[in-house]
Amino acid sequence: MNTSRYGTPAEIKFCKICNITNQRPNSTDEYRHTRETKHKTIIFDAEGVCYACRNKEKQHNEIDWKQREQELIDLCNKYRKTDGSYDCIVPGSGGKDSVYASWLLKYKYGMHPLTVTWSPHLYTEVGWKNFQNWLHVGGFDNHLFTPNGKVHRLLTQIATKNLLHPFQPFILGQKTFATKMCNLFNIPLAFYGETPGEYGAPVDIHEKKFSNTCEGFRTDYIRGNDITGLHLGGMLIEDIIKEYKIEKNDILCYLPLDADIVEKKKSKCSLWVTM
Repeated sequence: MNTSRYGTPAEIKFCKICNITNQRPNSTDEYRHTRETKHKTIIFDAEGVCYACRNKEKQHNEIDWKQREQELIDLCNKYRKTDGSYDCIVPGSGGKDSVYASWLLKYKYGMHPLTVTWSPHLYTEVGWKNFQNWLHVGGFDNHLFTPNGKVHRLLTQIATKNLLHPFQPFILGQKTFATKMCNLFNIPLAFYGETPGEYGAPVDIHEKKFSNTCEGFRTDYIRGNDITGLHLGGMLIEDIIKEYKIEKNDILCYLPLDADIVEKKKSKCSLWVTM
């Protein structure tokens, strides 16, 4: 297949069901993302239908949802605390996914979730209202982390200039913050958002957990990368520190959880996705 400079198909096509374009890139390892990166894009089958639509069809036709709920109940029973402490983490912003997942876990399945939030670049009025309603109307404890605004602006600027990707600093927080909070509070169970397969990543519908063996389901920290050779905004981290005279401590919040910690705790940690 002929591709463009950045790996997208040279011939533009649209899904016959949802009309999404084959130019849509799949998730990538942001720490290896540079100007030279060739992106993998959403897959179309021989009938011109995207993987996301096929994924949705399989969800309706192949999954036994009663069995899937029982798996969730068994999982909750395994980790539920009775001493008043938190037993799971739900990362989110107060949007429909995190609100619904946390509400079900607390009020239907009797769990005691701690919600955690990586701050967006800028809050919209409706976004902040939804976030506050999640906590004050829904009734949840929350830890909100807001990264250093000066550094966040810098990394956003670098990512925009090098990659045309101003959203990258926020993505890095989305991927790594929840697992760091699991480690900080010693909570072994986290419920992430929807499966990447719903957006066209090549993930089997029966895959339920993040792992380092399933493309599209990886979280960057699982790969155990040393900071050496990692990029932010398409620029080597060592070069950012040197050129912009910032401390390593200023960018730690954007980096993966220490690989040694992951290795020690991975047998006790369960990172599930909601579907």
